[in-house]
This record gives sequence, C-alpha cells and structure tokens, in this order.
Amino acid sequence: MLMLVLLVTVVVASAQNITKVLDGEPQFSSLNKLLSETGVADEINIRKSITVLAPDNSVLDPIVSNLRGKTSPEQLGDIVRYHVLLQYFDIPELRQIVDKGTTQVTTLYQATGRPAGILGFVNITKTKGGSLDVTTPAGEHPSSSTIVKSIKQIPYNMSIFQLSAVLMPVGVLTEATPPTPVPVPSPVTAPESAPALSPALSCSSCTCSNSSPYSCSSAYAFPYSCSSIKSTCSSI
Repeated sequence: MLMLVLLVTVVVASAQNITKVLDGEPQFSSLNKLLSETGVADEINIRKSITVLAPDNSVLDPIVSNLRGKTSPEQLGDIVRYHVLLQYFDIPELRQIVDKGTTQVTTLYQATGRPAGILGFVNITKTKGGSLDVTTPAGEHPSSSTIVKSIKQIPYNMSIFQLSAVLMPVGVLTEATPPTPVPVPSPVTAPESAPALSPALSCSSCTCSNSSPYSCSSAYAFPYSCSSIKSTCSSI
C-alpha cells in the first residue's frame, strides 16, 4: 500500500502545470492566457519532459492582436504548439549539444501530425557571438528568434526560456506553394499540302501573274505556286 502511494505521488509530481508556473511570471501573462484559450496548456501538462520557448508580452501581444479574426483557433494553437519542445533542456545542456552543430528538435506542433515533412521541427544553432538562435527548418524566409535567458527549470521535467521573437511555423497561415507545372509544348501540325489539280481542269485555266511570279490563281479557291502547277500538270 505504501509503495502504491509513493508511486502515485511520483506520477503526480512529475506532471507540472504550465499555467501555475507562469502565474509567477507576469511578463508572460499573454502567453499564459493563450495557452489556456487554445487548450495547449492541457497538452503540455500531461507530458513529463518539455521545454517552453516563451515570448514575453511586448513581443507576443502585437502578433496575437494582428492574428485575431484572421486565423482559426487551431491555427493560433499550432503557433503556440510550435513553441513547445518535446524534450527537456537547460542552458548548459543546450550549449553542449549545439557545439556539435545545428540541432533539430521536435515540437508539440509536429506531434499533431498536421505539418508536412520536417515543418514541425525547429533548428537550434549557436552563433559566432555565442547566442542560441532558434529558426524554422524550411521556407524562403525562415522565421527566427534568439533565446534571451532561462526563466524556470524544474529539473528533467519542465524548462522555460524567454524568446526574443515569435516563431511562425511554415504552412500554418499559408498553404504550401504548389510546384510550377512544366509547360507542355503544343503538337506541331504538319502544313496541309495543296490539293492536286483535277485532271478535268486544263492547265491553261491557271494564269501566273507577272507582278507576283510565285503565285497563281485558278478556278480553285487556293493560291498555288507556279512550280506546283507545272508539276501537277505534267503528271496528268
């Protein structure tokens, strides 16, 4: 019985409540509200190892204000999900990993199954100046941000970093541009050959014009070249 109580205690303790954690961080109140509105908070709370990339109110408010009324609740939720990494990181661990090169990390948005290919991942890179940049892995104009500082760590369970800008995942607000179709060349139509003169028509009925030595008028409604007339006549 004691073992069962301890097991339940461990399970409950391992599930952190993201909204309660952010309640103590007023500069992230807009994100906290958005997590509840979109239902993403519940998705976070059932996970045991996550990292939240948190834009503060000054960064997030203008973006959300612009998007409201233009996006569906699912789209807005997917933008929030894109800021949740399905892995626990603290700053020292993250720096150690990116020392080996760019690290690609899965987000909660990828877990929905909606993004195509790797569009639900983020790339984390250490710049020459030593800062940690987070960018989208695809797109002509990748969305990028920088990790400003660590806000909260609950070891191996939940980590929260402040982010300098909102990341916009490719494909959430716009459809992927279809590839430009390769033009199919029009079939080449062979020129129609002039119909042969009827044997009943005398060659003398065709008269070549002196002003247009390469044309000939006949009882037919077609123009013929003089050489064609001669050739046709000779075969009759």
